[in-house]
Amino acid sequence: MAITRLTDIVAAMKSKWTYGDKDFAYEFEVNQHHNTQYPYMMIVPPNSEIPEVYNGWEAYDFEIDFFDLYQTASQQAVALEQKWDNLEDLALEWLNNVMINFNNPTGANVGIYFLEESIGIKRIKEVANDRLIQIKMSFTMRGVTRCMFGSIPTHSPNQIANLSTWLRADSGVTFDTPTKRVSSWVDQSGNNNNAAQSTATKQPLRIPYDGASDKTRINFDGTADELESVTNSPINTDFTIFTVAQSEPVTPAFTNTYSTNFEGGTDVVDCGNPVGGAGGQLFSFTDGAGEDQPFSLSVWANVDPTEPWRGWIEKLEYTGNQKEYQFNPVYSNGYVFIKLHDNVSGGYIMARFTALEQKGEWALYTATYDGSGLDTGLKIYINGVEVFTSKITGGVYNGMSLTTSSLDLGNGNSNSYVGDLDECSIYDKELSAVEIAEMYNSGNPNDLTTLATSSISLIGWWRMGDGATFPTIPDVSTNSNDGNMIGMTSANIRAFAPNSEEGTYFSYEFGNSKIALGSSSERIYCNVADSSQAGGEWNARRVWNGDSSKYHIATMWLESASKNLGLKYNNDTTTSMEGIMPSYDNTQTYNAAKFKIGNGTYLGNLDGNVQELIIYNRALTLIEQNTVINYLNSKYKIY
Repeated sequence: MAITRLTDIVAAMKSKWTYGDKDFAYEFEVNQHHNTQYPYMMIVPPNSEIPEVYNGWEAYDFEIDFFDLYQTASQQAVALEQKWDNLEDLALEWLNNVMINFNNPTGANVGIYFLEESIGIKRIKEVANDRLIQIKMSFTMRGVTRCMFGSIPTHSPNQIANLSTWLRADSGVTFDTPTKRVSSWVDQSGNNNNAAQSTATKQPLRIPYDGASDKTRINFDGTADELESVTNSPINTDFTIFTVAQSEPVTPAFTNTYSTNFEGGTDVVDCGNPVGGAGGQLFSFTDGAGEDQPFSLSVWANVDPTEPWRGWIEKLEYTGNQKEYQFNPVYSNGYVFIKLHDNVSGGYIMARFTALEQKGEWALYTATYDGSGLDTGLKIYINGVEVFTSKITGGVYNGMSLTTSSLDLGNGNSNSYVGDLDECSIYDKELSAVEIAEMYNSGNPNDLTTLATSSISLIGWWRMGDGATFPTIPDVSTNSNDGNMIGMTSANIRAFAPNSEEGTYFSYEFGNSKIALGSSSERIYCNVADSSQAGGEWNARRVWNGDSSKYHIATMWLESASKNLGLKYNNDTTTSMEGIMPSYDNTQTYNAAKFKIGNGTYLGNLDGNVQELIIYNRALTLIEQNTVINYLNSKYKIY
């Protein structure tokens, strides 16, 4: 219905919007409740109508007073200036919502906009006997006939069938007024698919509308922030998900200018076989008589997704049976493994991760060994998090062999590496999960000498370009065992370009069932996994278009019968499809667990903002998708 009176707006606000502990009231309610916790807003005059506009425009001036209490001990603990700021946020938020309400009426003949230069906020009451603070907002509304106003969105998400969830940063957000921490986010679809977070340290922040560049948004810190559905997920077999979001560019912790590119063939960085270590060789972690020692290997790698074999860190030669250990991916099979060799018996122990998802993007890979001689002592971490690995034993393993083979980065044997390496490091201890998480540093290489206890055991660190003078790759640990580039040129040392955006917008995970939508490595990413087929995955990704620091509309849909997984960036349908699920169970539903916003195991914690999340329980037609996308674009001016 078209809104014609300011009191109509107040009624709409009462039913649709909550700002922490703030509601709305009329003047008589304010006067009646001075000494209560009742939140206040007063409209002057209370029944102002917007007259009908004929083939032109009319301007109308209004004033609104916003009140807040300042009486209790807890309230007085909040700085008075902070209380003023909170009231100003509330006023601007209210004005923004008025604009939304007026510009999205059904069947209205008059559109409304504000003269920005007319908007003013001033303090009119300090703390006094009545213990109130008060600000006055003045503004001018300009009413314009529909024919003159131009493109006003006439459709909203709730006019399309099967709307399941509609979360808007400008509606239904409950937050702590002083800290801005969000405790709940109410679903505007009417289905009560609300999201919440009771743990303060995991609560994202509500950043208010600033009247200029940014609309209200929910800000996630990239570390722990997440919101979770209150009930089980409303997602069905088929679905369409829209988000308006922004991922913050990752800022490196220290200067990291170069990495080294390997092109296969004979490309290798040979680090030799220096004296030291338990067996008399620095990079050997055995005495050669059955006693293994703990150690850890770590690399930043960006592997070429088109090549089948890789080699990261190895102390072995395939000729002469000179094998000790290797830390490699086998990309054709999606493996990452660490393998220890006993050349005397021909035995080995291995830990293997079989669901490698990082394709053509930087990731931190770390392998640790506790020295126990058992496959259970091997662990693999990806991006600072331990992953599930299969433990494999071949033959009889009595400890690593002690060989004369060199330590190689990028291998150099027949299965040589294709891709980029950066910040390769070796430790003579088993790194802890905490230390590895610190190494990850939210997605960029870190200065390893500044990392707590792990720096004490750092016995080799090759930055793979920074400080290098071809053909030497310096070892910047205290041992100074430089690597020698073989089969390469100075052009193999090239500019390091970190993953600039990363994080989860929406995530659902239950067993092997998985839905994820977010950003990673300058891409919009979406993923679906089949609960009936362990390891069966389907994903699509879209390279960023334009300035990735800006907000974008990401659309993901699944039509299970035709196995159609789709992804849009804004209104661009160009996608890169990766894999199919021929045995996909198109009868499964995704309602056995809760969904999350801002976090998921597939794309990790979001460092950025979410403004809107809309979910339908079916795959919308392209016309319907465009209707929602046009609504979002009109509201947020995305493109």
